[in-house]
Amino acid sequence: MTGFPWPDTAFLWAALLLAVAMLAWDTVEVGRNDAANLVNAAYGARILTRERAVVLAGIGALLGATFSSAVIETARQGIFDPAAIPPRFDSPAEALHAALAIYIGVYIVDTVLLYGYSAFGMPVSTTACLVFELLGAATAVGSPAIVKWPEAGTVVLAIVCSILVSAAAAFIAQRAIRGAIGDGGDRLATLLLHGGWVGGGMLAGLTYFMLMKGMKAIPFVKSLNQEVIAVYGPGLVILALWVGYAVVIHACP
Repeated sequence: MTGFPWPDTAFLWAALLLAVAMLAWDTVEVGRNDAANLVNAAYGARILTRERAVVLAGIGALLGATFSSAVIETARQGIFDPAAIPPRFDSPAEALHAALAIYIGVYIVDTVLLYGYSAFGMPVSTTACLVFELLGAATAVGSPAIVKWPEAGTVVLAIVCSILVSAAAAFIAQRAIRGAIGDGGDRLATLLLHGGWVGGGMLAGLTYFMLMKGMKAIPFVKSLNQEVIAVYGPGLVILALWVGYAVVIHACP
């Protein structure tokens, strides 16, 4: 926003109050949707009771909000350039008003979408919503010229690829686990035989993802990434975590 004059006081206060209100509501909806996704997965698989699933979802939402990287970082990846809003506006101040309207409009639409999806118990990607809302608002309020289409395409392609890759990987992993366990999931001997490598693999992947993505901004985790993961490599670290978790799970049936 460098080079824009400060907007008039009335518009500034109106934009500030609306942005804060929608941000608070949007934050609640993000947490509620994430919690609903956790509850649906755990309760739908009959792993936990509804009450325990809700408690787990609440704890997960609080930990995620405390330690995860900011979702709004997506808006700072160069989706569009506020300073490039076309000169069809009469003054730079009006261009700033338009830029603020884009971001506040994204807050409003994001909140409504998350509320709607959560109300019907449907999962939704907050990042995908945010990216497409920014693209639509920037195009409508400004013009397609202010959108950085290569950067936006990279983000969208990453979202699509992550969905396809995760779906394929999950299908393969589930088929392998189901094929190994078969109909012996209720027998202690089968659980002792396969529980370690199955549970250890899941916990190892979750731990690595949390350290490398979700909690990477924490100083301790940043030092851990530099001193351990960067030195020994992700493959060896995941394997060590896998073996460690497997031993613990096998020792504590």
